[in-house]
Amino acid sequence: EPCEFPRGEVGGDHFDVDIILHIRDGAAAALTARGEKLSRAQAPAPAGWSAYRFSTVGLNRIFEYLAFYGVDVRLAAPGELREEWDRRVENLINLGEAAGPGEGGTR
Repeated sequence: EPCEFPRGEVGGDHFDVDIILHIRDGAAAALTARGEKLSRAQAPAPAGWSAYRFSTVGLNRIFEYLAFYGVDVRLAAPGELREEWDRRVENLINLGEAAGPGEGGTR
């Protein structure tokens, strides 16, 4: 599925916008070391989570982080990128449902 994230904000292989991830406290240590921890005043996060800013990170890398760290990492901003991630996850779910158990699916 083609990416619908605003291409006008892309510079080379990286985005010219900051990406904010919410990371569960005590999880994903290697990822937290790569980002800049934000205060709750800068970027509110749910209880038990902290917000981290990632600048000049490629789209594929952010999606890799989300897939690898699973439930311990959430994409908070920008909203357009979060919507793109949600569409991609929904597409994967639909692929599995389309195959079904009788069609070789594993669900």
